[in-house]
Amino acid sequence: MNNIIDQIAPPSSPNSNRGIHLSASDSAVVSCNIINSTYNTGSAHSYGIRVETSTYCTVGCNEVYDQYNGFYWGGTCSNSSFYGNEMNDHYVGLHLNQYAVIGQQPDSGIAPYHGNSWLDTTHYLSGYGAVNLNDATLASLQASLFTTNQGTAAHNPKRPLNPGSGPFNGVDNGQWFDEQLSGIYILR
Repeated sequence: MNNIIDQIAPPSSPNSNRGIHLSASDSAVVSCNIINSTYNTGSAHSYGIRVETSTYCTVGCNEVYDQYNGFYWGGTCSNSSFYGNEMNDHYVGLHLNQYAVIGQQPDSGIAPYHGNSWLDTTHYLSGYGAVNLNDATLASLQASLFTTNQGTAAHNPKRPLNPGSGPFNGVDNGQWFDEQLSGIYILR
């Protein structure tokens, strides 16, 4: 908690370029961190915060800048909470791999919203603020459903909506974000 991490040199190996990395954790909390990098496109293995196979985790109120993957989730990370995070200038701001399940955000699927924010698409070299590669079935997509405030543009990232679009071929995330129109917005 409350760290500032500056990654200023290009990674020498895929294992040396993670600002914060959780693996096989239970009930871990990653909050109030600022992670800066200078090699956004230098490595597809560049991660601001990477969470793998870790359940009941809380990742909240973090700011991540200039990574290939701002926030990356892999494997079963069920019952986790992802709130109040800022995804700034990345290849992809939020990346869920083909096995990722983090739970619905918020877990009830209704307001209050979690208040994660994305910049406009020009800040993501892929053109997408968020992508979920665990898209084989509607149930897979909805296992990590984000319910957001449609009235706030920064809470609704551009994501692949049509199969075969862009660098994420076959991804149809039309059912991954549920944009609800509401005036209710709080950070949890």
